[in-house]
Amino acid sequence: KTENRFNLQLLDERLINKHISSLDLDLQADNRQIIMKGTWKKGSGPESSDVLVYLLDHCLLIIKPKQNEEKYKLYRKPIPLALLSISFPDQTKRASTIIPLGRPSNVSSCPTDTVQNNATTISSTTSATNHNNKNGYPISFVHLGKQSSGPMTLYAPTLAGRKQWADKIEGQRRALVEKHKVFNVQPINESFFSAFNKVNCIAVFENGKSLVLGGDQGVYLKKEGSGDELIRILAMDKVSQIDIIEQSNLILVLADKILYAYSLDTLLSTETGIKRGRKISSHVSFFKVGKIWDNAMSCTIHALEPYENTESKKKHKHKNFGRLIRGNNEAFKVYKDLYMPGEASSIQFFRNIICVGSERGFLMVNLSSAEVQSVLDPNDDSNNALLAQHEYMKPISMFRHKDGNILLCYNELAFYIDKKGKRVRKDWCISWEGSPTAFSFRFPYVVAFNTNFIEVRHIDTGDLLQVIPGNNIRCLRPDSTDRIHGVMDDRLAGSEVIFELKLVDPHRRKISM
Repeated sequence: KTENRFNLQLLDERLINKHISSLDLDLQADNRQIIMKGTWKKGSGPESSDVLVYLLDHCLLIIKPKQNEEKYKLYRKPIPLALLSISFPDQTKRASTIIPLGRPSNVSSCPTDTVQNNATTISSTTSATNHNNKNGYPISFVHLGKQSSGPMTLYAPTLAGRKQWADKIEGQRRALVEKHKVFNVQPINESFFSAFNKVNCIAVFENGKSLVLGGDQGVYLKKEGSGDELIRILAMDKVSQIDIIEQSNLILVLADKILYAYSLDTLLSTETGIKRGRKISSHVSFFKVGKIWDNAMSCTIHALEPYENTESKKKHKHKNFGRLIRGNNEAFKVYKDLYMPGEASSIQFFRNIICVGSERGFLMVNLSSAEVQSVLDPNDDSNNALLAQHEYMKPISMFRHKDGNILLCYNELAFYIDKKGKRVRKDWCISWEGSPTAFSFRFPYVVAFNTNFIEVRHIDTGDLLQVIPGNNIRCLRPDSTDRIHGVMDDRLAGSEVIFELKLVDPHRRKISM
């Protein structure tokens, strides 16, 4: 312990550019540890220069010693272990990844024995390269997220040394994940869908006991306890969205930009024959089901490009047409047509208003007057200053906190506003590690879906609590506030893995990683 403290103090004194990253190394912290350190080659040739690699309890440091000085310089930004992926470039693709971007059974939320079995299998395959390699044994380090400066390949002098490093990194990463884990990844189906028939969406009913999935080739039913079995209940192409209104016994299906409504009983019937639905609307980009004044509503978004004369060409060319459709026992009837400037990408329902995420920011539509205005108070200097720093932010989701404030989630950051659109907690915001494409919310956690990892954060502190890596990750129920479903590619099996994120312990308090 004394030696560890001395080495950390020495590292802290010699490191001259600790502040190139937002990550606080906190090298003097009581619980900080050096797990392993060693010298690696930057290239495969004998003349290649050396770098020092430190494995700490929370991150990996790649350091370049300064010539003729007892000073160190960070060669790359520190990599938090939760955002680290490593692989062996000199092996086959099937055996190369140690900290994988793949199926949920191998990612951070899996039981530890599964990871150990996976690592054992990979380690055994290294015998194929267990020969004299004068150029060293490569290992690639990848920093997930927008802080990354690309893969970094270093060379160990021995095969045994490389394996020891891989085992130590994976062991420490696994221990860190288990300590802070919020969600377990529970696979729902691991073999049915693939690149030839992708799954695009999922809907839940019967209190989660049954699922309806939409894919490129149809609509499928999965019942509790049915294992991997899926039953196709509708043959149709390009199903992009599904939602179920149980109280109205209706299921809505958006396929190839046409919105259909089906009787839930008819669709789930085991009787053979054509199951006919009612065509609700055409040219639909997406839709959202919610409640306005306690009435079930579906808001459909249509992209319109009206004829323009010379004068109107000075204005924005594209507009969105939003149609509100009220649900009742006779399926649906049109309630109101609304027009919104700019391309819409998301919809949220709040009592008597609809909030729309668009290229012009978050917009609020009053259903009584059809007036459209910004959710953000244009006179709030704090809002304006923040938006000025991030010119190309894309608004994606809005979630209401129990205290009444609203969390606005963009692809770069998130912050709170009050009911009047003024920013609250002006010195606070979440800066995402990646560039999320979708969000889900399970109080008190917000879940951000990136292409190759999921980040889980506490909505009060903004702390990063968990990272779940994967390949080609997509959220199957964007903006959900109860059950969270997603899909990722299993590149080894060539299939898609559908999963649900389940809380480990709803009452356990989490601290940041």
